[in-house]
Amino acid sequence: MTSSFTALEEALRSGISLQPILDSIGVAEMIRIMENAPPNLLAAYFQGKSAEFTARREIVTSFKLLQVAFTNKKQASRFYGTSLANVVKTIADTEFEKQKSLFRQGNRQQLSIHNDIWQLFYLIGPNLRSNSYNFTKIHSASLRLELKYFMLWYLQGRSGYRTPILAAVIKGINFLSGNNPCIHYFADISDVDARELYNYLENDCLSKRGDRLSVKSVANTMRACGQIIDYLCGSMRDSSIRTPIPTRNPFSKYHFFNLDNMSINTEIIPDPVAMVIEKHSHELSDTHRVLYSIFINTGLRLSEVILLKEDCLAPSRFKGLMILRYVPHKTLSARRKRGIGDTCEMLVPAFLSREIICQIKRTQDLREKCDEPYIFLVQNGNNRPVLPCGDGFCEAVNRLITKHHITDENGQLWNLTTRQFRKTIAVTLVESGASMTELAYWLSHLSRKTSMRYYAEVRKKRLAEMNTSFFKGKFDILLNNEQLDQFSEEQRRLLFVDFRLEKRRVELGFCMRVFADGECRERNRAFSCVNCKNLCTGKPYLQYWISLRDSQRTIVDGLVESYREMGIADYHLYRQYQQEKALLDSYSDAVTKIETAFGGGGHAK
Repeated sequence: MTSSFTALEEALRSGISLQPILDSIGVAEMIRIMENAPPNLLAAYFQGKSAEFTARREIVTSFKLLQVAFTNKKQASRFYGTSLANVVKTIADTEFEKQKSLFRQGNRQQLSIHNDIWQLFYLIGPNLRSNSYNFTKIHSASLRLELKYFMLWYLQGRSGYRTPILAAVIKGINFLSGNNPCIHYFADISDVDARELYNYLENDCLSKRGDRLSVKSVANTMRACGQIIDYLCGSMRDSSIRTPIPTRNPFSKYHFFNLDNMSINTEIIPDPVAMVIEKHSHELSDTHRVLYSIFINTGLRLSEVILLKEDCLAPSRFKGLMILRYVPHKTLSARRKRGIGDTCEMLVPAFLSREIICQIKRTQDLREKCDEPYIFLVQNGNNRPVLPCGDGFCEAVNRLITKHHITDENGQLWNLTTRQFRKTIAVTLVESGASMTELAYWLSHLSRKTSMRYYAEVRKKRLAEMNTSFFKGKFDILLNNEQLDQFSEEQRRLLFVDFRLEKRRVELGFCMRVFADGECRERNRAFSCVNCKNLCTGKPYLQYWISLRDSQRTIVDGLVESYREMGIADYHLYRQYQQEKALLDSYSDAVTKIETAFGGGGHAK
């Protein structure tokens, strides 16, 4: 033991790894001799290691410090629960508090054209987050230099440093320089180069998942390249840049409209899904359960909820309601520019306020210990107290959804995201008759245009649904949104009149053809409207469809029997059989749809 203790002291003084000593004497003996080591020597060793983390701008944790001393992760984890682990945790937490200010102060030194990697730190509550800008991904050194100057200007006044613009331009810049070796600076990019980049992004460039880029991704890359050239030829250009000044912007002619309509809209949480999740929400952790309750009842954004403070509740003049105060961090800078206060308020029911009060009391000791005001502060084991993340919350709820097989109307497992709560609340408010002003107030919108998008979407959805159910109820017919989308609101009124006057009556239903499309081409076919997409049929015609199906089944069965008598085994490849079988499938499909929508037993009128 004496030799091991001496070797430990020498290793602590020299600052080398302790893993060789651990390998020779084992974990149990290592713990014993370290507990007897001089405290000041032990503390100095780990303080020096934690300072190395700070020097290379890496967030320090107690486990990382243990890993520096003991490179074997499994063996390092066995020191948890010992006095050594407590010493290491104290040192790591002390160093982390220094890092919170030092790393953010060091952002200014990181923002330099001489650095190829910018590691920028920012705070979200007590959480220290970072974002890395890796310019080494740009193949051309000269284009990389110009991009750095642009990013220096672009990041001025930003605190979060969470901007995707660098990722958007990397693929564009590398394609341009690789496709045309004559491009050394942004000033060398011509209209032809810009067109070739657009064609590449639209047709050949693939995402990380191997899919073609969305229209929005193409637009982001083209716009970002245009922004860089605008900077290089504009008044904001840094005077120290010694590269050619572009005379024109070849990306300025590319305009993208209605991008919101081309992106996938956030889904609304169906009532049956929400009801089942609520039923099983007690299986979530206390923190996740309260988070879910706030999300589903308020529609607040993720950052607005997890950064709620201990004084977030206040009494109101309305019985059974309390005021919930929150900070809309997403629009905070815009609010300050307009001279609007940082805090927003909304009324919440008593049951929700009681859950929030319980959360405030539950985290009181931890908040006092950490001197933090945030009510959703959590600490898992010996780890550092942090705020919950959205991914962790969604993962917990989605595990619950999988466990209880909570599905949508199509039988698909629901996949929850935090954005769905806000969309659901907005649609519920609009459908309940909330005005534009009320919607903007509840969702803390600064622009009426944002609220109008919800109104437009709900109106479109309601128009389709109401008209579908209206026609279905009046005429007992099958009608889908795709058929009605061809008609404007005024045209749908005229369509109703045509239906009432039976001007659109055809065999087995009504015709939904738009007359402006010209003469009907289906009339020349043998079976006319039977397989036409514009046929609108329904319950009154069910018995006719059943008769057609049964009659056609007899024809197909007779045809199959004839083939077998003639010894033909591959009859399914014959054109005659395929035509008759397709007709049978069409009749059967019509019967199934009508019986599903209206039930069987209908009688023809």
